[in-house]
Amino acid sequence: MIVRVGVPSEATRAVMYEMAALQPDELREVGRIIDEDETVPADEERLLALIGTVDVEVVRVAYRHLTTKRAPRKRREPKPGSVAEKAIYVRRQGQTRDHHCHWPGCPRQVPPAMWGCKEHWFRLPKALRDRIWATYIPGQEISGTPSGAYVEAAAAVQEWIATQ
Repeated sequence: MIVRVGVPSEATRAVMYEMAALQPDELREVGRIIDEDETVPADEERLLALIGTVDVEVVRVAYRHLTTKRAPRKRREPKPGSVAEKAIYVRRQGQTRDHHCHWPGCPRQVPPAMWGCKEHWFRLPKALRDRIWATYIPGQEISGTPSGAYVEAAAAVQEWIATQ
Protein backbone atom coordinates (compact mmCIF):
# COMPACT_ATOMS: atom_id res chain seq x y z
CA MET A 1 0.00 0.00 0.00
CA ILE A 2 1.35 3.42 -0.93
CA VAL A 3 0.29 6.45 1.12
CA ARG A 4 1.28 10.06 1.31
CA VAL A 5 2.88 10.98 4.63
CA GLY A 6 3.03 14.59 5.83
CA VAL A 7 6.12 16.48 6.96
CA PRO A 8 7.33 15.22 10.36
CA SER A 9 7.68 17.54 13.37
CA GLU A 10 11.05 18.33 14.97
CA ALA A 11 10.41 15.76 17.72
CA THR A 12 9.45 13.13 15.15
CA ARG A 13 12.53 13.88 13.04
CA ALA A 14 14.77 13.49 16.10
CA VAL A 15 13.21 10.11 16.89
CA MET A 16 13.42 9.06 13.23
CA TYR A 17 17.14 9.88 13.29
CA GLU A 18 17.62 7.64 16.33
CA MET A 19 15.47 4.87 14.83
CA ALA A 20 17.37 4.94 11.54
CA ALA A 21 20.51 3.86 13.42
CA LEU A 22 18.80 0.77 14.88
CA GLN A 23 19.48 -2.76 13.72
CA PRO A 24 16.57 -4.42 11.85
CA ASP A 25 15.69 -6.65 14.83
CA GLU A 26 15.68 -3.62 17.15
CA LEU A 27 13.41 -1.74 14.74
CA ARG A 28 11.04 -4.73 14.70
CA GLU A 29 11.06 -4.65 18.50
CA VAL A 30 10.07 -0.97 18.46
CA GLY A 31 7.26 -1.88 16.05
CA ARG A 32 6.06 -4.61 18.40
CA ILE A 33 6.06 -2.24 21.38
CA ILE A 34 4.11 0.53 19.66
CA ASP A 35 1.56 -1.92 18.20
CA GLU A 36 0.41 -2.93 21.68
CA ASP A 37 -2.63 -1.17 23.12
CA GLU A 38 -0.86 -0.26 26.36
CA THR A 39 2.84 -0.07 27.07
CA VAL A 40 4.16 -1.53 30.28
CA PRO A 41 7.05 0.01 32.23
CA ALA A 42 9.48 -2.58 30.83
CA ASP A 43 8.51 -1.55 27.27
CA GLU A 44 8.96 2.12 28.12
CA GLU A 45 12.40 1.36 29.56
CA ARG A 46 13.30 -0.52 26.37
CA LEU A 47 12.13 2.41 24.19
CA LEU A 48 14.18 4.77 26.34
CA ALA A 49 17.23 2.54 25.92
CA LEU A 50 16.74 2.13 22.14
CA ILE A 51 15.76 5.62 21.04
CA GLY A 52 15.90 7.92 24.04
CA THR A 53 12.19 8.62 24.51
CA VAL A 54 9.09 7.05 25.99
CA ASP A 55 6.63 9.23 24.06
CA VAL A 56 4.83 6.38 22.31
CA GLU A 57 2.80 8.66 20.02
CA VAL A 58 5.92 10.36 18.66
CA VAL A 59 7.55 6.96 18.23
CA ARG A 60 4.46 5.68 16.35
CA VAL A 61 4.58 8.61 13.94
CA ALA A 62 8.34 8.24 13.44
CA TYR A 63 7.96 4.49 12.89
CA ARG A 64 5.24 5.12 10.29
CA HIS A 65 7.47 7.64 8.48
CA LEU A 66 10.38 5.21 8.40
CA THR A 67 8.48 2.12 7.34
CA THR A 68 5.80 3.45 5.01
CA LYS A 69 6.41 3.00 1.30
CA ARG A 70 5.95 6.47 -0.09
CA ALA A 71 4.24 7.39 -3.29
CA PRO A 72 6.78 8.61 -5.85
CA ARG A 73 6.62 12.26 -6.77
CA LYS A 74 4.87 12.85 -10.05
CA ARG A 75 7.16 14.28 -12.68
CA ARG A 76 5.50 16.80 -14.85
CA GLU A 77 6.32 16.31 -18.47
CA PRO A 78 7.47 19.51 -20.15
CA LYS A 79 5.17 21.04 -22.70
CA PRO A 80 6.09 20.18 -26.29
CA GLY A 81 8.33 22.87 -27.76
CA SER A 82 9.02 24.47 -24.36
CA VAL A 83 12.48 25.53 -23.25
CA ALA A 84 12.36 22.73 -20.65
CA GLU A 85 11.78 20.12 -23.33
CA LYS A 86 14.54 21.60 -25.51
CA ALA A 87 16.95 21.67 -22.53
CA ILE A 88 16.31 17.98 -21.83
CA TYR A 89 17.02 17.20 -25.48
CA VAL A 90 20.22 19.26 -25.53
CA ARG A 91 21.54 17.71 -22.28
CA ARG A 92 21.04 14.22 -23.72
CA GLN A 93 23.05 14.91 -26.86
CA GLY A 94 26.62 13.71 -26.92
CA GLN A 95 29.81 14.90 -28.55
CA THR A 96 29.13 13.43 -32.00
CA ARG A 97 31.55 15.55 -34.02
CA ASP A 98 34.06 18.37 -33.75
CA HIS A 99 32.12 21.41 -32.46
CA HIS A 100 33.50 24.23 -30.36
CA CYS A 101 31.95 26.95 -28.24
CA HIS A 102 30.65 29.86 -30.36
CA TRP A 103 32.34 32.46 -28.13
CA PRO A 104 35.12 33.97 -30.23
CA GLY A 105 38.47 32.41 -29.35
CA CYS A 106 37.09 29.73 -27.05
CA PRO A 107 38.62 26.35 -27.94
CA ARG A 108 36.32 24.25 -25.73
CA GLN A 109 34.55 21.37 -27.43
CA VAL A 110 30.81 21.12 -26.72
CA PRO A 111 28.11 18.80 -28.06
CA PRO A 112 26.74 20.15 -31.38
CA ALA A 113 23.33 20.75 -29.81
CA MET A 114 24.85 23.32 -27.42
CA TRP A 115 25.53 26.92 -28.37
CA GLY A 116 28.65 27.07 -26.24
CA CYS A 117 30.43 26.09 -23.06
CA LYS A 118 28.78 26.73 -19.70
CA GLU A 119 31.03 29.67 -18.83
CA HIS A 120 30.29 31.58 -22.02
CA TRP A 121 26.61 30.61 -22.19
CA PHE A 122 26.00 32.20 -18.81
CA ARG A 123 27.99 35.32 -19.73
CA LEU A 124 25.29 36.11 -22.29
CA PRO A 125 22.41 38.31 -21.12
CA LYS A 126 19.33 36.27 -20.28
CA ALA A 127 17.37 37.98 -23.04
CA LEU A 128 19.83 36.67 -25.65
CA ARG A 129 19.86 33.18 -24.11
CA ASP A 130 16.07 33.21 -24.19
CA ARG A 131 16.13 34.25 -27.84
CA ILE A 132 18.48 31.36 -28.71
CA TRP A 133 16.17 28.92 -26.85
CA ALA A 134 13.04 30.32 -28.49
CA THR A 135 14.45 29.87 -32.00
CA TYR A 136 16.31 26.58 -31.47
CA ILE A 137 14.70 23.53 -33.08
CA PRO A 138 15.87 20.17 -31.68
CA GLY A 139 17.73 18.29 -34.38
CA GLN A 140 18.87 21.34 -36.35
CA GLU A 141 22.46 20.49 -35.44
CA ILE A 142 22.01 17.06 -37.05
CA SER A 143 20.36 18.26 -40.25
CA GLY A 144 22.61 21.31 -40.47
CA THR A 145 19.67 23.55 -41.28
CA PRO A 146 18.98 26.01 -38.45
CA SER A 147 15.98 28.27 -38.95
CA GLY A 148 16.43 31.82 -40.18
CA ALA A 149 15.26 33.09 -36.80
CA TYR A 150 17.96 31.03 -35.06
CA VAL A 151 20.65 32.38 -37.40
CA GLU A 152 19.43 35.94 -36.63
CA ALA A 153 19.52 35.25 -32.89
CA ALA A 154 23.04 33.81 -33.17
CA ALA A 155 24.14 36.89 -35.14
CA ALA A 156 22.66 39.14 -32.44
CA VAL A 157 24.69 37.22 -29.85
CA GLN A 158 27.89 37.71 -31.85
CA GLU A 159 27.12 41.43 -32.20
CA TRP A 160 26.63 41.68 -28.41
CA ILE A 161 29.91 39.84 -27.77
CA ALA A 162 31.74 42.22 -30.13
CA THR A 163 30.61 45.20 -28.01
CA GLN A 164 32.01 43.72 -24.81
